[in-house]
Amino acid sequence: MPNTLMQGLPYPSPENTPNVPADIRILAEAVEKKLVQSYASQAAMLASNPAPANGEICFVASENAFYMRVAGVWKVMWNDSGWVDCAYLNGYSAGTPGQLQVRRIGNIVYIRGGATGPIVHSVYTPVADIPEGFRPSTIIRTGGAGSSGRVSLVEITSEGSVRIAWNNMGTSSSAPSWGAVFSSYPTD
Repeated sequence: MPNTLMQGLPYPSPENTPNVPADIRILAEAVEKKLVQSYASQAAMLASNPAPANGEICFVASENAFYMRVAGVWKVMWNDSGWVDCAYLNGYSAGTPGQLQVRRIGNIVYIRGGATGPIVHSVYTPVADIPEGFRPSTIIRTGGAGSSGRVSLVEITSEGSVRIAWNNMGTSSSAPSWGAVFSSYPTD
């Protein structure tokens, strides 16, 4: 059977002896490798396709992720973790700014929420931990909001520690009762 130029899909030629069931099976098997397969889990993906070819793409529902076979290895192309709660430390809680959460879409992590508790002037205080897989490779520093319009300073370490401080910027000498952050940063 000859093949199409762009995708290399087989098709019968006039010289071939007609065998419609076999021709359709050959074409279906060739097309199947070009489609995005969908699997419930990674285990189902590996069991259903024991000999994947480079360039194959599949979706794994349990991870909400697309994978591509590259150089004999499945690589994540894109995923969305959904919002994941961060664990509070040292008596801090969600309070007014809402639960501190992270979400990874591809290689970008989004962080939202904050912490209620004593926020110290010019001293980064650990308030929560970010789970592995969401941590930056270097320290990330960003600004945020604090109660009564105060500015909060937020630092996220490569170990996953979320630290909040405040700076009065000449507007107030009393500490905010909470600090919030809504930001994003790349990951490796």
